[in-house]
Amino acid sequence: MEDIKVGEWIRTNWGHIGKLKRIELDKNDKSLKWYVFDHKEFEINIIKEEYINKPYIVKYSPNIIDLIEVGDYVNGIIVTQSYIDNIKHIAPEIKENNYGIKSIVTKEMFSNVEYRVENN
Repeated sequence: MEDIKVGEWIRTNWGHIGKLKRIELDKNDKSLKWYVFDHKEFEINIIKEEYINKPYIVKYSPNIIDLIEVGDYVNGIIVTQSYIDNIKHIAPEIKENNYGIKSIVTKEMFSNVEYRVENN
């Protein structure tokens, strides 16, 4: 597996998606790398830096479309496999603009804020 590069998109095991800003070495353990990306705090609507170690990064790519999974929401539409297959065949000019993606809510994020009503 190739090394993750600054500027690539990453997806964490918690469903956070962001563009990698920099890689820092740990001050105490020089063999440990911290991957720093911007993460939007859903509840308070601010963007802050998030530090993560490589084992918690489940996907990374220069193309954001590669991080989208079935069950996520893109631009308010639930993602199916056919949605992913169709968007990967879009014209190259749209690819340069992140395939027209304006927003992503991952299935993990959705699950974290979901309130489930149990039937008694």
